[in-house]
Amino acid sequence: MERSETSTSIPQSGGAERSRRPTMLAPSAVAALTELARLADQLTALRSQRAATGPSADCSKSELRLLLAITQRANRRPNELAAHLQVRRSHVNGLLSSLQDRGLVRCDRDPADRRARVVRLTRNGRAYLHELGEASLRRFAADLDDLTEEEMAALKKGLRAAIASVQRRLISSDA
Repeated sequence: MERSETSTSIPQSGGAERSRRPTMLAPSAVAALTELARLADQLTALRSQRAATGPSADCSKSELRLLLAITQRANRRPNELAAHLQVRRSHVNGLLSSLQDRGLVRCDRDPADRRARVVRLTRNGRAYLHELGEASLRRFAADLDDLTEEEMAALKKGLRAAIASVQRRLISSDA
């Protein structure tokens, strides 16, 4: 079996990268990963297409990304959110204006620096994201409901194997 050699690097905090020893990947593993990525992209595209008619249709993808970033990075300044999302601050300011108009976020003065603003989700914003999460889970459950018991068992088995593989690699990289 022919193998191709690739080296990997792991980003460290602060942007530095730590080199890892070269990893040998069998062509069959590369083909399997390519197929898995293609299938995951296809599933994501189909779910996004259907979501365009659900509760998330009220927000653009950029607005949803920003709302999720605000939940993960509470009380952040717009420039910090822009850096996290890797977009321009002017883009974040436009999104914030739209989200504020709909009552999903609010911008308050930063107690540490009265010249700056911090962004917070409103009660309506938290409820909106909760509704989106619930709707997404219901849609995903409906998608899986069409699977036979054998298909569901195979999916679970494959996902468990993937998780175990990642866990083994994490443990071996710590050693």
